Amino acid sequence: MAIITRLYGAGGGASVSAADTCARFGLNVAPLSPQIRDSLMKLLGPVVSILCNLLDITPILGSPSLLERVMELVISKPAIELILIQEDVDIILAYAPMEQLQQLNNVFLNFADRQNKSVIVVLPPGNAEVERLKLAQMLNQGGIAVFPSMERAAKAIVNMRRYFRFRSS
Repeated sequence: MAIITRLYGAGGGASVSAADTCARFGLNVAPLSPQIRDSLMKLLGPVVSILCNLLDITPILGSPSLLERVMELVISKPAIELILIQEDVDIILAYAPMEQLQQLNNVFLNFADRQNKSVIVVLPPGNAEVERLKLAQMLNQGGIAVFPSMERAAKAIVNMRRYFRFRSS
């Protein structure tokens, strides 16, 4: 599993909190290979907060093509079966218009459509509830699971894994 946070704004805390939540539920956040880290460094530059598979990717600053490239690099590691993205709608809307936010979400939809690996989005509640719910509906209609918290997403992933293990035994 890979975790991507902070598409806009200051980074740091969101990815660490996400990793702690996933670890609490027994989910493995696989480290990125040195090759992927080097590629991310070349792509994003040294400003990036974290490049170990807790990706705070503030430097994309709303670039859909850069976001897509980051996702492609991360998912290229076979051990990574899904990308878990935390998107703080109210923070993003403080920096960018709704149209740009929709473009980023279109990246998630197009990416999920082309991959056999899952994309899951966490949209925490905040000051932009109308916009958040609109994006959640758009992502759900496109087949992407959306959760209001990292904890709810982690629980769902654990339960799905248990279910698939049960079905295969």
